[in-house]
Amino acid sequence: MQKCIWLDEEVCAFDIYDPIKRIVLDKELEIKVRAAAKRNELLCPLCKEPVLFRMRDVNKRKPHFAHKNNNGYRKCSYNEETEEHIEGIFILKKHLEWMYPQYKVRYKFNSYGKLYSDLYIEDENGNKMAIEYERQDLDFEYWKRKHEVLNKNNIKDFWLIKCPEEVDNQYLDDLSFFKRYIDYTEDMNLMMINIETERVLLSKGMEIKDVNGKIIEQKVFQKWYKLNDVKFQFDGSLLTEPDFKKLFNEKLESYQDGMLKNEIKMKNERISQFKELYDSILQSGINSGIPIKDHMREYYTDLFTRAKRGDKKAMETLMKDSKRVSRYGIIRELLYDFLGLNQ
Repeated sequence: MQKCIWLDEEVCAFDIYDPIKRIVLDKELEIKVRAAAKRNELLCPLCKEPVLFRMRDVNKRKPHFAHKNNNGYRKCSYNEETEEHIEGIFILKKHLEWMYPQYKVRYKFNSYGKLYSDLYIEDENGNKMAIEYERQDLDFEYWKRKHEVLNKNNIKDFWLIKCPEEVDNQYLDDLSFFKRYIDYTEDMNLMMINIETERVLLSKGMEIKDVNGKIIEQKVFQKWYKLNDVKFQFDGSLLTEPDFKKLFNEKLESYQDGMLKNEIKMKNERISQFKELYDSILQSGINSGIPIKDHMREYYTDLFTRAKRGDKKAMETLMKDSKRVSRYGIIRELLYDFLGLNQ
């Protein structure tokens, strides 16, 4: 464990030793903590049993606190963390202390009920913030429950998931958590962090819509930032340089404009290509339409769908069937929809 209680105060191994640079940060504190351990003054945060401070071969294992051996039996289930997780928490803790030097950053803090947050900070006005550093296989239901409880109790939470140096859309597609995350919320940004480079990746789902507001394409917008260019705010927002929301909106607008221009172009091309069929429909004068059998309805619906995708064979078939198509009102409706016209 990386934290213990000493005379009702929290002590972190992070405060004594830098797990990244592998140097002692506070030799005096180390001496005091070792002496306190001999007096059984260092206690486990969960079971309140005495613990030791261990810092031997730092190349094999990071300095940490451990329960004293009680005849080989220990009932406490206080979780042990991986070396990678310890390094990630240390980097984020230093980042928070750099942003808010006037406030104490708490580690493994009991933020509410039985919920422990990796990092917790509170300002003089009672505004609260929690930072969570998680594995790639973060369970969505676990995140959802914890996120909702924290927010219900006015604790703004930020979640960072570890990731490799390069992340593409395929990588995100393989993360079931990401898919459910962007469906669950529109306002939050999924954050991923690479500990080795200390870079943060912000990703947000993007929906491209047609003139009628129908979603026609979905994309993922991504932007890498240096950790120092990402500021966690007590109101739950992120400050980034350059501004992520501005970049997102500019890219969305660019996609949207391009899509609308392309849609208009394709509409004009379809009207031009299907002029003969269009004229035939207008001249038919049929309002109600002749009843059409289900198999024909399916056949022509499929034809129009394929033609809309640019299938030349489907277009040629529709052109040949122009007179036949004009006799059926239901197919005429498909044509109007295909051309993007109002009846």
